Amino acid sequence: MVSPLSTPFKEDNPDSPGSGISPRNDGSESTAAGAKADHPKNGEDSRPSRRHRVMAHNLTHRLVTGVPAFAALLALVAYAPPVWIAGVVAVAGVWGLVEYLHMFTHGPMGFAGARPVVPLAFVAALTGLGGLTGSPLLLQLALLVAVLGNVSCCLFREEAGRGLPNTGIALAGLVLVPYMLNHLGLIAWLPQGRPLLLFLILALALGDTLAYTVGTKWGRRPLMPTVSPNKTVEGALGGLAGGAIAGAVAAWFWPEPLSGDPRGFWDLGGWGAMVLLGVAMAWAGMAGDLLESKLKRINGVKDSGLFLPGHGGILDRLDAYLLAGPVLYYLARAWMWLDGPA
Repeated sequence: MVSPLSTPFKEDNPDSPGSGISPRNDGSESTAAGAKADHPKNGEDSRPSRRHRVMAHNLTHRLVTGVPAFAALLALVAYAPPVWIAGVVAVAGVWGLVEYLHMFTHGPMGFAGARPVVPLAFVAALTGLGGLTGSPLLLQLALLVAVLGNVSCCLFREEAGRGLPNTGIALAGLVLVPYMLNHLGLIAWLPQGRPLLLFLILALALGDTLAYTVGTKWGRRPLMPTVSPNKTVEGALGGLAGGAIAGAVAAWFWPEPLSGDPRGFWDLGGWGAMVLLGVAMAWAGMAGDLLESKLKRINGVKDSGLFLPGHGGILDRLDAYLLAGPVLYYLARAWMWLDGPA
């Protein structure tokens, strides 16, 4: 997710290297080394274990690169015109799709090499036109053209027996990455798009931070051990609480985020509705996080790629937005439609 403070602890294996598409490590060697360091012999000085030293180094490394990137993101959302925001999102969508295809190229499902990547990246760029213009209809039309282009690239150009699997993998990537992400560009064009995007960033960052904090201190029951072994039910509840706090903060600082009145708890745009919206964003963010974790586990990689040193690929940074962005956009549109003209 986007919080530079919580991301160092997101990976299942903190001791494995953090750059590029790298094989997943079970951590047995590092665990054994950490056990020796954690239990020094009599007469030896206590020193931090190798695991703790690696985590401290990773934390420093990620803060150095993550904090400036996070500040740049906030500045972009707070001050840039909508077309700039949508342009950055469109580029991120294409980049994310390339990472997605590379993950499957290296994985056991064997996406057939790099030949389709360039044309697929081109058709993925078409979905950015919807965000650049603020037109949901154009986004749907671009997705249709992208699907037709995908079928042409994968189904008819690949060797026998691989065309259909490649088409399915690429279709899922087109919908999951550029199509979903470009809803953030659509949000930027809404009347209250800027505060909505800031609220989304706040909800996901607080949810991620509290999920880690609560899960580390009180986490006992695994949430989805086959997908992400370190995530717990208690941590997930902490993440939902973080989303609720973000909703309350948004209702306090932005009295009319969706043309509502915070004095009415259940009014459209009021305290209660914003708290529920924050919980929904945290839930969608966790779902996107788990979905990307499952994709990486299927393909046996730790990171989706290399975007920032120590932070993995762009999909690792934006996984929470894959589902939270579309959920926020359609809820906001429905909210404004229900609220109606004054």
